[in-house]
Amino acid sequence: MRVHTKSLFGVSAVIGISAAVILLARGFGVFYNDTPSIPEGFWYSTGKPTPELGDYVALCPPDFAAKLALERQYLPAGRCPSGTVPLLKQVYATPFDLVKIEGDTLHVQHGQTAITHPVNILKHDHEGRPLTQASGGVLSAAQYWLGSPCPIGFDSRYFGAVPRKNIISVIQPLFTW
Repeated sequence: MRVHTKSLFGVSAVIGISAAVILLARGFGVFYNDTPSIPEGFWYSTGKPTPELGDYVALCPPDFAAKLALERQYLPAGRCPSGTVPLLKQVYATPFDLVKIEGDTLHVQHGQTAITHPVNILKHDHEGRPLTQASGGVLSAAQYWLGSPCPIGFDSRYFGAVPRKNIISVIQPLFTW
C-alpha cells in the first residue's frame, strides 16, 4: 500500500510541475510548434516591436480565417481572441511590398529587391472541400504576408495579408529539432 501512495504522489508531482511549466512558459512568451510550418520545437518572444522580412512571428489568424479553421478543424481551439491557437509563420512581405502569386511562385517586390518563394496552392483541402486562393497586391502600412514552405500550411496564401494587430510577437527558436 505504501508503494502505491508513493507512485500516486510521484505522478501527481509530475503533472503539477508540467502544468506549472506550461503556464509559466505561456506567461513568458514561449510558444511550442508541432507542425511542419516552421522548425518544430520551442520558440520565444523577442520583444522586437516591428516584424521585418524573414522574421518568424506568432499570430492570431484573422477572424474569418479562424472561423474556417475551427469549422474545418484545421486548428484546435486556443487563446486567440478568434478562438484558435496562435500560428507560427515567417514574414514573406512587409508593409508597402507588392505581392503577386503566379502558378507555384510567390513574387514579392520589397523595395528594390525582388524575392520569390515556391508555394503550393491547393484547390481543395484533405477532405475535398474548396480552398480560396488569396489575391496579392500592394500591402497597406499595417499588413504583412506570412507564409511557410510547408505545402499544406494554412497561411496568407489562403487568407491574405495579416493586419499588424494580429501579430502577437516576433519569435526566435529556443530549442528546435
